[in-house]
Amino acid sequence: MQESLLTMLRVPEKATLRDAMLSFNASGLSAVLICDDRGQLVGIATEGDVRRALLDGHGLISPLFPHANREPLLGHTAMSREELVGLLSEVVHCLPVMDEGGIVRDILFYDKRSVIPVALPSIGERELRYVTDAVLSGWVSSRGKYIGMFEEQFASFCGTTHAVAASNGTVALHLALAVLDIGPGDEVIVPALTFIATANAVTYCHARPVFVDIEPTSWNLDPEQVEAAITPRTRAIMPVHLYGQPCRIDRILEIAEKHGLSVIEDAAEALGAEFNGRRVGSFGHMGCFSFYGNKNITTGEGGAVVTNDARVNEKLRILRDHGMSQTRKYWHDVVGFNYRMTNLQAALGVAQLERWDQISAAKVRISERYGECTRNEHLMTPPGWPNASPVCWIFTLMLNHATAQVDRDELLAQLARHGVDGRPVFYPIPAMPPYFEPDWASRYPVSTQVSAQGFSLPTYVDISDRDLDRVVAATLTSVK
Repeated sequence: MQESLLTMLRVPEKATLRDAMLSFNASGLSAVLICDDRGQLVGIATEGDVRRALLDGHGLISPLFPHANREPLLGHTAMSREELVGLLSEVVHCLPVMDEGGIVRDILFYDKRSVIPVALPSIGERELRYVTDAVLSGWVSSRGKYIGMFEEQFASFCGTTHAVAASNGTVALHLALAVLDIGPGDEVIVPALTFIATANAVTYCHARPVFVDIEPTSWNLDPEQVEAAITPRTRAIMPVHLYGQPCRIDRILEIAEKHGLSVIEDAAEALGAEFNGRRVGSFGHMGCFSFYGNKNITTGEGGAVVTNDARVNEKLRILRDHGMSQTRKYWHDVVGFNYRMTNLQAALGVAQLERWDQISAAKVRISERYGECTRNEHLMTPPGWPNASPVCWIFTLMLNHATAQVDRDELLAQLARHGVDGRPVFYPIPAMPPYFEPDWASRYPVSTQVSAQGFSLPTYVDISDRDLDRVVAATLTSVK
């Protein structure tokens, strides 16, 4: 930063709120450096600090120093640019860079564009147009033309007869279980490694989730261990297509049929993935999806249950809407839920579905570019199955513990220093307090290994080729 600009940012300890505002205006930046008579930094005050002081009733000529951060995080001129950028975050918005004598020589400001995030929604003109149309129609809640449009288009996309939109992916899972009347005393088999919503939905029904380890081939529920977990209380199996990888749904369906069990697919992370040429979610008695902001299509929040069973479809719709009769307004035959999707969410979803080819092509581009990482001996992805066609949701790798000289958490820290927002794989559910099992690590060894060594890279539709190259370079550098 030029010295003349740093001079504008420096104010004395006796500066007032007005002095800070004049500095903001002159520099065009959102912080001032409060320095003592020797020129050494004693605090930082931001526009937010000044605004809060004024709102608290302090006048423009009130002293600035009492409202400043007197112990700010500091960078040093000996640090690399990547290390300095890695210190910035949603919490640390400005970072003074000091020399050995304690004099500020530079200041960095947090800009989301300087950090490559794991996920961002891709919202374009079509989405804005449809949502605006929904707003102007006056139908902004759970009625309006876009809800029916979205359900019809989504069912067609998945290859099912029916789709029932819901307010989020977790309630979609809960609805599916509720339709089966799963309740106290019942058991549902779920993978030990998945997002916790899968197990929570079972718990909402006062049933018990029974955990089974995953297989190393796809990081999904191991069918060969499922049968041993079945008891007389088992009512359903909930396989998850984790990180866009289809599970061995054919084998799971065989086991379920043999034991008279229902299958609810959790396809929240695998929209568009296929097994034997059919899209996931269409195999089980029901399939559940999430349209959260980081998913391959989004409605902000949102979810859906798909099915080919007309009676299941009808019951889903009744339970989704307070248990209200579909033929008799305000008549409630059963206790239901308010799990409806809004017309605004559905409008966004219709636009996203219409852009699927563009979204899918972008995810293929990202996956192919990140393929360079998998050619490194220290990194690997699940190989999957020959008849499975995964989809790139969030590109996820695992460190090869036999060769890598760095552990996963240190790798993520190094990525952060390069301005890359990597994420760890989920924790095994039995490792966490709500479902804790004392011997979880030995009972679920594959889940434990993948959780400890797995991490995800930025995988959003609009990521540039330049940023993809930056992520690849940072990843390969960090594992050396």
